[in-house]
Amino acid sequence: MKRHILIAGLVWMSASVVVSAQTTQPSAEAKLVAELYGKRIADVRSSVKPDDDVVLAREILLAAADSVNPTGLRYLLAMEALKLSAHVGSEEAAKLADESLELADQLKPLKPVEKCRYKVEIATRRHDFARRKRVPSNDRVPLAENMVGAEIALAKALMQDRQIKQAGTVLSAARSKAVKYKLRDQLESVKAATKALQALVVRLARIRVLESRLKRALKGNDAETVRMSRQNLALIYLLDEGDIPKSGSYISGTGHKYESSTLAATAFLKDPQKIPAPDACNEAVKSLLRTARSARNEQARIRIATTAMNLCLALQTGKLTGLVATKTRLLLVEAEKLAGAGPDDRFIRLLKTNYKGLDGKIEVLNLKEKLVRVSYDFSRRKQLSDWRAGRGTWTVSRKKGVVIATPAEDSWASLTNRLRFRADKPLLVTFRVRGQRSLAGMIVFQFRNTPRRRSHTLYCKLGAREYYGNNISYLYDGGDRVWSDKRFNVVRNTTYRFRLAWNGKGTFTWSVNGKVLCKHKSLYAKDRLPYTSLFLRLETSRKPAGFDDVMIKGVILEDPDKRFEMSDRKPRREP
Repeated sequence: MKRHILIAGLVWMSASVVVSAQTTQPSAEAKLVAELYGKRIADVRSSVKPDDDVVLAREILLAAADSVNPTGLRYLLAMEALKLSAHVGSEEAAKLADESLELADQLKPLKPVEKCRYKVEIATRRHDFARRKRVPSNDRVPLAENMVGAEIALAKALMQDRQIKQAGTVLSAARSKAVKYKLRDQLESVKAATKALQALVVRLARIRVLESRLKRALKGNDAETVRMSRQNLALIYLLDEGDIPKSGSYISGTGHKYESSTLAATAFLKDPQKIPAPDACNEAVKSLLRTARSARNEQARIRIATTAMNLCLALQTGKLTGLVATKTRLLLVEAEKLAGAGPDDRFIRLLKTNYKGLDGKIEVLNLKEKLVRVSYDFSRRKQLSDWRAGRGTWTVSRKKGVVIATPAEDSWASLTNRLRFRADKPLLVTFRVRGQRSLAGMIVFQFRNTPRRRSHTLYCKLGAREYYGNNISYLYDGGDRVWSDKRFNVVRNTTYRFRLAWNGKGTFTWSVNGKVLCKHKSLYAKDRLPYTSLFLRLETSRKPAGFDDVMIKGVILEDPDKRFEMSDRKPRREP
């Protein structure tokens, strides 16, 4: 009989929750789940085949995803699918478990600690499964990264719940794994989380001291000590934690400059109908924004700014006119920016969701046009997740701050960026590269944004080695060499700054170190540009090379999987 180990979310339940669950009568939805799937779940758990769990979990998840079913029933089905798939550890099972967890969280939001524990369990089982299958240690690095990342997130959630001892234990385990697999990025994150934990311990100790001092002062009728103790407690909760209601319970009567706005925000948070008069509300928002800028950490800043933003939104539901309406609107824009909830921030979050995670630095230059600038300085290994490696190996050297390409023997190494841009809009690419020969960058055209179709490239190579021994630089447009020059070669220990500029109308310009090497009218069919996507690929041949400071500026495709549809006319043959 297969031995099941309870997932972490169940193991770490408190005794009171377990007793409550035992004494509570099952709901009608729970009875229905037991009636429909109870016997099959029991049979699967007694089976020696782990695939049985995955098959049944997939079936239950499909039922949970059906919006026709009641929400409560869907939540219970999603949780059953999670419990069946989380312990298996295979790639398919881990994917099912993640989907089940996200669906359950959407239907009935889980507590952050509970959700993070499930994620740790899924990531750990996935890693352990690969180890049992004797997957090489180097190939298990991405799985170890996911596992450590999940543990760091759990530690942060535990810190929010003031579970200091458990947070320390989780961070210690994460540190050991990061050291074992040489995960430098994760190790830095563990160190940062440990520092935050230490700061929390100090802060809690200070709170205890101030509370004791306040208690003694109240007993001794020491008004000034009472006022200062209350003020200091209020500022800790406000500036260190962003906990406005808690701060409001202490700040009243202290005369501090934050008192009025904190009390107004506290009243609003307790009862959203308690909105101050328009002028007073705007003044309270202004003060909250000053407070947010003075916050001692990002979390506190976001929490305070979010409250200010919600106050503005609530005020706008009334009939505002004139300067008051203008002032509220301007304050809302500032609050959204501080809270990371402005239009640009929402667009970036949408991109990260649609592209299944992005780790480059994204700047929105024109939201209406969807014009963005994405940068990679390769200071963190995780930035490579925005790229797909072709032949050869690509590794990030954090010491040098570059990504190093090592071609396969007598071959090449290529690295393709996952971002997709519009071909009928300008695209600018810049990057630095150093190597011995054959340093290349290319812009790839994908008709209809369909990966299966044959692609067209503008292929720039500096210092290529020809078969007859001469070095040469050239530009290929599709399969045609449209420019070449033997005067431009690669010199050792020299850094080259590539600039690839596409104007969106058919003209391409290639520059190196500020000098234009060629300007070319592309052979790609101009009428296909509105139905074509672009992406960047880096390449080097035969000898290692280092790439750095990659920047891509263009109109990004919001959904990388969306296909362009042409008109009813028969399309021309692909170039």
